[in-house]
Amino acid sequence: MKPAPFICALIFSLCLCAAPGTAQTVDCVGDDWATDRICADPDLRELDQRLAARFTQVVEATRRKTLRSLIATAEEDWTATLDTCRTAGDPKPCLTRRMTRRLDALTLLWRLLAGPSLPPDPARTCASGEQAKRAEACLDSILAAADVAYSLIADAFELSLATVNIQASGPDGGASANKAAEAFRDYRTAACAVRALSPMVDAAKGGVLACEAWLTLRETADLIALMGRDHHWSENLGEYAPAIRACFDRLRDQDVELRVIDIRPGEEGERSIRILGSRGGYDCAAIGETVSGIEPVSLKDGRAGAGDAIFVPVAGTRAPDELLATPLGSAADCYDVSAAIVAPARLSGWIATSRCADGF
Repeated sequence: MKPAPFICALIFSLCLCAAPGTAQTVDCVGDDWATDRICADPDLRELDQRLAARFTQVVEATRRKTLRSLIATAEEDWTATLDTCRTAGDPKPCLTRRMTRRLDALTLLWRLLAGPSLPPDPARTCASGEQAKRAEACLDSILAAADVAYSLIADAFELSLATVNIQASGPDGGASANKAAEAFRDYRTAACAVRALSPMVDAAKGGVLACEAWLTLRETADLIALMGRDHHWSENLGEYAPAIRACFDRLRDQDVELRVIDIRPGEEGERSIRILGSRGGYDCAAIGETVSGIEPVSLKDGRAGAGDAIFVPVAGTRAPDELLATPLGSAADCYDVSAAIVAPARLSGWIATSRCADGF
């Protein structure tokens, strides 16, 4: 089977180490059934483009070659399953469900590898806003995504250990990974079943599904930490505080209600700080306390991860939750808020971390 458009592009970018922030695209040509269906439908093509952008983000956040290889192989295997939708009475819902589930898994992988440190709490995520109307389906989606992420990370972790352990070869490492994953899932099932029977547990908080999803997220996050996960900008505000302060000082004359929604490293120590104001978005380039340029930007440019964490500076008497709802689609009740003060840079406010992942 010929891969669908996004997977061709992403394997290409994986192999050739495409420049950060770019997602390769290919023409919709070929005689593959799934490719033809995706290319012929505007909704599926849009979903396909989101998959491509998110996969590129996952690849860029992955530091270990072992994990990159496993992710690429998993994408090939998953893409091959799209062809089975051919037998569905209406193929579009089948393809949409498969692609949306994959987007859930890629989004969670990205958040765990490069996003804010704490993954979303399943029970709270699925009890918020519109999600509460389909809580069981929401929890099922999170558990499915978490299980995919765990499988990849657990395999990569065991294989990485095997390469530095003279007593274990690569294949033995793989066998150990399978046994470890099986043991964890057995523990997860038993622990959550016992927990559900306890009279001390509030059944309204998600029950067994929420418990299994939460345990899987925590286990995966712990493994990623052991593999040397890079810190997200929101976890190290002190490093970026002088540049944030300088950008705010420059922008306050032309906009208000300024919030940092993303920070990316640039060349030679430069930071690209994306700021959302009441009049639009801006990219502020700064080194230390020196601003080298500010450009207005569209908030629809698909910058993956923007808004997963937000820095809200102290703004008079207004509470932070009044400034959290953004045109990015995030609701204020998606965020957990904690105080953040960096005295040397005269910067104070709140760090808000999202628990509502894209796609859930």
